[in-house]
Amino acid sequence: MILGQIGDQVDQSSDATNSLETPSSMAWDGTNLFVSDTYNDRISVFSVGTNNVQYQAVRNAASFNITANGAIAIGGTIQAGDVATIAINGVNYTYTVQATDTLQSIVSSIAALLNNANNGAGDPNLVAVADTLNLVVNLTAKLRANWVTM
Repeated sequence: MILGQIGDQVDQSSDATNSLETPSSMAWDGTNLFVSDTYNDRISVFSVGTNNVQYQAVRNAASFNITANGAIAIGGTIQAGDVATIAINGVNYTYTVQATDTLQSIVSSIAALLNNANNGAGDPNLVAVADTLNLVVNLTAKLRANWVTM
């Protein structure tokens, strides 16, 4: 959205409505970023687009290092043949418990399963780290939040 222009969309000073000529100040209301553009005589409003990470994952709204973190806790009683299925953005990863497995080896195996998927390239959305002491597979998103101009 552009405030201060005819019809809230017309850009009289430059070729593109989604560009800034001389940004001079910014304000944040917790949802939208307002940028004053002196040369174009307008205020551009930037809103969060479709997120690849959860809102609570944002460490600093102005940071380029915006990541999401999650975890898979492993516990309980295991038996050979038990199957763990991890679904990530529509892709199912499955691990079948072996007779020699311990909870620690399952944590390591699930992290390896995620990191070695796609012929060794790993899952395109995250990196997994095995924490065998706490029996957790820690997940960190590879993508950061996307911003769109309206």
